[in-house]
Amino acid sequence: MSANNISYAATGDALKYWDFFPSSIGGRIPVWGTGVVVASRCKGVQEQQKVYGYFPMLHYVVMTPIDVTHADFIGGSPHRKDLPAVYSQYMFTKEDPFYTQRTEEATVVLRPLFFTSWLLVDKHSSL
Repeated sequence: MSANNISYAATGDALKYWDFFPSSIGGRIPVWGTGVVVASRCKGVQEQQKVYGYFPMLHYVVMTPIDVTHADFIGGSPHRKDLPAVYSQYMFTKEDPFYTQRTEEATVVLRPLFFTSWLLVDKHSSL
């Protein structure tokens, strides 16, 4: 949990963060983190694989992987098609050259902020 997650909760309606994981009571607060595949019917997504990505604050989530490669997949639920794609990429940690078990907690906090900083610099440089 980080300030980044709190900003997702605070701006969930305006920036559509609630739309990534809808429920009957509204959206679920999203967090960057790792999860373990507990069951899969998708070719290329194996049980017990650890995955890094954008998850709801829940114990379990049902996903619809598309565009599966040896390194990652896209969360392909139909309600996500008009949402920013960066939040729908899930990486298999064993294929991620930057992932280690020892640095997992730092990665979960810093990776999204690192990419956000690049987006901000890129936006600023085009002004």
